[in-house]
Amino acid sequence: MAKIKDLPLPEAQPKKSKKQVPEFKVSGDIVTRYNEACDQSVRAQLVMEELAPELKDLGRDFVFRHNCQKADDTKAQISSVNLVDDEGEQCQFTWKRANKVCVPALVEAFFKKVFTRTGKLANVNFYASWKPKAQFDADVFMVDGKFDQERYDAFLDALKDTAAKLQVANPLTCTKVFGPTGNFHELRFRDFTPTQNVDMAEVLPTTEALEPVRPEKDDEPSA
Repeated sequence: MAKIKDLPLPEAQPKKSKKQVPEFKVSGDIVTRYNEACDQSVRAQLVMEELAPELKDLGRDFVFRHNCQKADDTKAQISSVNLVDDEGEQCQFTWKRANKVCVPALVEAFFKKVFTRTGKLANVNFYASWKPKAQFDADVFMVDGKFDQERYDAFLDALKDTAAKLQVANPLTCTKVFGPTGNFHELRFRDFTPTQNVDMAEVLPTTEALEPVRPEKDDEPSA
């Protein structure tokens, strides 16, 4: 372990520049090794950022093609695939159904020009819609699977009245957000081709992950 040499502590001075920061000598090459590791980490991160998009494209394409082929059997659909290169190295791509923020105008524009496998113009309302977002069970605002504005207003008015009587802030914060319908990830593989699903992922993105696959180490032999 590196030891700090005994040196008198300098007087504290406010707002020192980098050139004025006091230096303390430490034994060994601990600083050198740390700085070299930082440099390697930065270079590695740049390489990962460069290669990740292509790997995700390859993994997403395979997952979507497979799931479109298995559109009638959801249990046979997959979310992960191992990508193997010429060197035998493996990287696992995982497509997750957790939806990310989307732009409503882009989603609506996309569905205005895309046709289903049966040749019909896609109806955006089957795949994405406005939904309430609240800090409690927002399903109370839904009637027969649709957002009910009258029920929403009734609940909101009741909460406002109660908050006013108790002279407290309204505990409910509720907004409307735009996103995929509850069965979107089942419909997408049934109604659209793999290529269309790839394009759809641009406007209705989900989370994805990449992770190196390392061979499992053999158990050490017993003594």
